[in-house]
Amino acid sequence: MGTLDEILSRLKALETENAKLRERVADLEAQLEKAQREGKQQAAPFRKPRDQRKPPEEHKRPGRKPGHKASFKPPPSDDEIQRTVDVRLDACPCCNGELEQRERHEHFVIDIPRVKPTWTKFNSESGYCPNCKERKCSRDAEMPSLATGAASVSFGHNLVTLATVLRTQAGMTFRRMKRLFKEWFQIEISQAGLQKALGRMESALYPTHKEIAKQVKQSASVHVDETGWWVAAESHWAWVAATANCTLYVIARSRGHEVAEAMIGKEYQGCLHSDFLNTYSPLACKKAKCLSHLLAHIDKLQRRRETVERDARALFLDKLKATLQDAIGLWHAKSKMANEAYESQVAWINGRMDALLKRRPRDPDNLRLCKRIRKHREAIFRFFHDPDAVPTNNLAERELRPLVINRKLSGGNRSERGARRTALLYSVYATLRRQGQDVISAILDAMYGRRRVLINSG
Repeated sequence: MGTLDEILSRLKALETENAKLRERVADLEAQLEKAQREGKQQAAPFRKPRDQRKPPEEHKRPGRKPGHKASFKPPPSDDEIQRTVDVRLDACPCCNGELEQRERHEHFVIDIPRVKPTWTKFNSESGYCPNCKERKCSRDAEMPSLATGAASVSFGHNLVTLATVLRTQAGMTFRRMKRLFKEWFQIEISQAGLQKALGRMESALYPTHKEIAKQVKQSASVHVDETGWWVAAESHWAWVAATANCTLYVIARSRGHEVAEAMIGKEYQGCLHSDFLNTYSPLACKKAKCLSHLLAHIDKLQRRRETVERDARALFLDKLKATLQDAIGLWHAKSKMANEAYESQVAWINGRMDALLKRRPRDPDNLRLCKRIRKHREAIFRFFHDPDAVPTNNLAERELRPLVINRKLSGGNRSERGARRTALLYSVYATLRRQGQDVISAILDAMYGRRRVLINSG
């Protein structure tokens, strides 16, 4: 039972613990209320919390940075000017008085005209070939189809190319594309017609997509990531594999390692960059893990404990964060350092990490973080000595963003076929853009049959 002093001491300890728990519950309730309130606001998921925003004095100032060249559009040459308008000023527009010290000024306006669609009639010929034992028909490169009768009207290559660019670059839905074609180009086209038109584009770009998949498997380094997707209101996953000059998208039902393995190949010889998802563990290739994800997780733990008195748990996170940030900074400075100095700094950072990982934190969050770093330490710091590795997986994050925007606007796809088409079109567009090609010219080359594979080799 214990003495009275022991009971009172125990009671006091319980009251102190109870006060801390009440404070913790109040903090969690406030966070829950804030999350529920922001969840009802459309822009909330894309807005930083107030405590994470930069103060006004740190905001980026408008205009170019010091030392940057001025950016402006130069005036056109005389050959480029199609129309000249003289705007006269015979008298003062206010009092109608006579003007003195008259001067002439030049102003240039670049604009786009309202486009009127053009109709082209193709008179083809056909005949039966006794040698081939089938009927042959003449065809022009601008003819999308040989159909006649009710199906004799088809959409030209320029229209299909514009629809592809609007879909991939602007992320426009088929409903909005239909409205745009009607209001701006005076062309009536249904959503089903747009889907069929993009099916033609899919066939023209298939060889290029196949080459992209091949180059991803042969790359020295690849960045892989995934995000949620919807197909016919069922949960799917949108995957991306990005190399130095190619981007490959895949939409699949699974989030398992089989999808990533199919994208990079079973015998992949390069370095795979990813987050810490266990999906990537079975893949038999060298791996590099993303330090940005670790730092983001540390920031999350630090924000969770802002209301708690700083103690050894917070100090551990501060030291771990500083070590990881120093590692990234050292990698950026590698090209400017002598080899001996660089190796000395690597050893210093590894020593700091050894000291941190020797501890066994009592805090469960910190303990899980230590276990994760111990498990993936070789992959986390692979960039120190592997030229194919980098500290972050930011490339995959950036390349996945267009699909995230598409998902926000359209809600995914309505069929598996539409999902495959979306992945193919986005893959080709992203790769052409990253290789610095004229996307529209390249796509038109594929439509006209001038080039079968559009991307550069290697």
